[in-house]
Amino acid sequence: AKPDPKLGPSTPENINLRQKNIDLESIGIQAEGIFGCNEDTYNPLDLDGQGGRTFLRVLLHLIMHEYPALVSGALHLLFRHFSQRQEVLHAFRQVQLLVSDSDVESYKQIKSDLDVLRQSVEKSELWVYKSKQSDEPAEGGGEGGGGGDGSSKPDKGDGSGGGGSGKDHVKPELVKQESQLNFDQGPELNPEQAQEYKKIQQILIRMNKLCITAGPGDVIKPRKHEQRLLRNVGVHTVVLDLLQIPYDEKDDYRMNELMRLAHEFLQNFCLGNQQNQILLHKQLDLFLNPGVTLSEGALVEFQ
Repeated sequence: AKPDPKLGPSTPENINLRQKNIDLESIGIQAEGIFGCNEDTYNPLDLDGQGGRTFLRVLLHLIMHEYPALVSGALHLLFRHFSQRQEVLHAFRQVQLLVSDSDVESYKQIKSDLDVLRQSVEKSELWVYKSKQSDEPAEGGGEGGGGGDGSSKPDKGDGSGGGGSGKDHVKPELVKQESQLNFDQGPELNPEQAQEYKKIQQILIRMNKLCITAGPGDVIKPRKHEQRLLRNVGVHTVVLDLLQIPYDEKDDYRMNELMRLAHEFLQNFCLGNQQNQILLHKQLDLFLNPGVTLSEGALVEFQ
C-alpha cells in the first residue's frame, strides 16, 4: 500500500495514525477555523446553526427578568459566549496531547509515581530516620551508668563490648564511603521505613531518565516533550516539598542520597527548558546554600 500523502512519510507514528483512521488534514482545517487570526477568514463558533443569533436572543431575554440568580447566570454565559476563543486557547495551553502509545505509557507511569511520591512526602514523619540521641535524651546524662536502659540496646554493639556502645553513630559515616545506591546498609530501620527510602529512590531515578537523553559523545540533551509533561502534572512541586523535609544530615546517608537525586532531577528538569527555569527561579532560595549539588542546580536555572 502506498503511503497517504496527507500523513507524510511512513514513520511508526504515522502508520499508527493511519491504523486509527485519524484524518490529520481535516483536523488541521478545523483547528485553523478556530484559531485563525485573520479577520477575513475568522468565524466564531456556531452553537445554534444561526451564527449564535438565537443563543444571544435567549440570553438577552433572560437578562430582562427580575430574578437575580437568573440574570447573573445569563450574564455569565453572555460573557463566555464572546470569550470562547480565548477560553479554548487557555484550555489548550493546559493540555498536552499524548500522540503515541509511548506517551500514554509515560503519562501513566508519571501519574502513578507522582501519587506515591506525594503521599510519602506528606507522611515523611512516619518514615524519615531519627537518631537515638533525639529519641532518648535521658541517655545523654551518663555514659557508664546505663543500668536498665543499657540492656535495651546490647546488640547494637556487635563484637565491640560494652565500652564501645557510645560510638554506634560511627557506622553510618563509614557506610557513606560505599555505594550511595546500596540502601540495605546504614542506620537501622524497620522494614516499612527502608521500603519508603527505596521506593522514593527508584521514582527519582525514573524521573531523571525521563528528562534527558544521551546523544553522540555522551552529550546530554533535554527531552522537552517529557519535561513539559512532568511540568504539567506538577512533579516539580512535590520534589520541592521533598527537599524541605527535615532530617539528620550527619547520619541519614540514605536521605542525603535522595536529596542528591532530587536536586539532580530539578537540574535535568530545567536543562534547556526556559519555561521550567522560570518556574524554579521562584524557588531559588532552596539552591542558594553551601554545597556543590545546590550550586549546580542554581547554575542550570540560569543557562
